[in-house]
Amino acid sequence: SFVESVTGVKFPASLTSPGSSTQLAFAGAGVREKKVAFINVKVYAVALYVESGVKAVLAAWRGQSVSSLSNNSAFFNSALSGKRVHLK
Repeated sequence: SFVESVTGVKFPASLTSPGSSTQLAFAGAGVREKKVAFINVKVYAVALYVESGVKAVLAAWRGQSVSSLSNNSAFFNSALSGKRVHLK
């Protein structure tokens, strides 16, 4: 299992959603914060699960900054198609 570091919420390494036989792999987790007055309140933790093939494709992008990925169409194309796109 994986633990989201801010909230301590545990997520399983894999899961199968109801009504499906496809095994999904844990890809990452994060926390949503909401500012109330002057205090940041942790509202919930969320995890992203993807098919195993997509997780392998996304591994090629590990270490890239958010700014470099946010405008990179090759990243989005590979994530959505589940196919490796060559890094430039």
